Amino acid sequence: MKLVLTNASQGEVEPVIVSSLPPIVSLVKTGSFSGPAVPPGVAIPPSESGKSGAVKTFPAGNDDKTLAKGEKLTYNLTWDQKGKDGKQVSPGWYNYESTCYYRPESSENNVGSGVGNRAFLIQYPQGAMQKTITVNQSQAVNGLPLVGPTGETKPVDVTITLQRVELNEMGATFYATMTSPNNPVSGYNNFEWLSHVPLSAQFVVDGVVKEARSPSTQFLENGVEFRWGASGDDPSYLDPVPSDAKELTFIIPEIRPDWKGPWEFKIPLEPGLPFEAKMNTSPVRFLPGEEVRYGISIRNLSSNKLTFDPFPPAMSIKLVGQDEAVYSREAGNRTQDIETDYPASWYHTKGVWDQKDNQGKQVAPGWYEISYEYVITEQSTGGKYTATPTAKFEIINPNSTMSKNLDVNQSVTAENITVALKSIEMNAVETKLYTFTTPPGYSLTTDHPPYQMESLMTNSKAEYSVDSGPIKQVKSGGGKADADGITLTWDNLDPTPLDAKELTFVITQLGDLNGRWEYKIKLN
Repeated sequence: MKLVLTNASQGEVEPVIVSSLPPIVSLVKTGSFSGPAVPPGVAIPPSESGKSGAVKTFPAGNDDKTLAKGEKLTYNLTWDQKGKDGKQVSPGWYNYESTCYYRPESSENNVGSGVGNRAFLIQYPQGAMQKTITVNQSQAVNGLPLVGPTGETKPVDVTITLQRVELNEMGATFYATMTSPNNPVSGYNNFEWLSHVPLSAQFVVDGVVKEARSPSTQFLENGVEFRWGASGDDPSYLDPVPSDAKELTFIIPEIRPDWKGPWEFKIPLEPGLPFEAKMNTSPVRFLPGEEVRYGISIRNLSSNKLTFDPFPPAMSIKLVGQDEAVYSREAGNRTQDIETDYPASWYHTKGVWDQKDNQGKQVAPGWYEISYEYVITEQSTGGKYTATPTAKFEIINPNSTMSKNLDVNQSVTAENITVALKSIEMNAVETKLYTFTTPPGYSLTTDHPPYQMESLMTNSKAEYSVDSGPIKQVKSGGGKADADGITLTWDNLDPTPLDAKELTFVITQLGDLNGRWEYKIKLN
């Protein structure tokens, strides 16, 4: 640490004599709890309790030094982080406090000068928790006295909402609002409310109580906003929360001058996973014997390397709702790392299943679930996690749905545009429709697609129902252009039941144009 004393006198002045050098310097733990109230049932360890006192003092010396205007004295101090008892002090923020004495050369009277400032942060060995927690918890205390503009005292109900908590390696910050559902005056930026602010708060980390001091306060028309801790332009740091903390509580014991609480909030600290895992099949319906293709993506969300161990992971496929796997594969004996920087922070893989069980036989139709079990270790923390990306898909009985092709050739005109429903293809996996239109001003060129093509393919929407059943939405899935016009493909409609009588198909948006082109198709 470095302490610099400067004669910062202005104008024509004589030198000053600074005495008791080196000056006394005390290191004080900030955030130590000193009242006004201890939450019920909370024991305060000695290292965090009582009035803030010096954990280390560098005693004053007996030297004097004359400093001319602008002249400086520099002292370098070294501390081994041991307290008065010779033991390692607790992590958190520490301030320094120093006092020295000075007098003009022509005077015999010393003047004392004290300084204090935030000095440094001792980090937790395990690191600090880094996350933003949306809390939105509200606590109300009813019947508190509020003196109105006429001097009359009225009871008010005061609700404090802890909105969020920001935790990082520099410290914790708590954001809250105060409102009243029966506020007898207009707004909160007035004399009646300006006198009511919490002078302190506490936050309790795994039973250790820490002082949050007075908040930054804004009185607004719709409530009062509080912030305990630092912001971008205010380095009023509170102590960080250790990364392995299990419980965090925020307490406002009272609001001066005469409102007794407490307002107490339990803040969830469930650790977020250091990764995200996804899995999907495309499509989700398959005919018997078709290859089931799937993909897996795992992304490293932490600042530490992740390792799959073992690798490849174990996998299983089972009927939905059943415990016994129809097909499974044991884990391998290798490892695989995911780094922290893109693109190495992503792990991608693809797989194929031939619909055969462990005995090599075709499985029965039905809904299946495929899952992998990745055992993941976060290298720097040693934390172990299990990721089980899962995807569901259906193997369809080809005889359970309608399977045929129909030539429809129905034309409907709306918004001065004619659209023809040309044909329908139905099978056990999906129902697919084809429509044709010639947009106004349409022409086919050899050097690029017609300008209407992109809008029709990406923006067209429709809805459909079978036998007046539920209405479902669908979007255009592609198309092609020829000299006469544009054919749109509408795929991913559900398979059509064997006993279906009528399909209703309505185009509600054609490219950028809203309208209604409705078709009713007899299926028998």
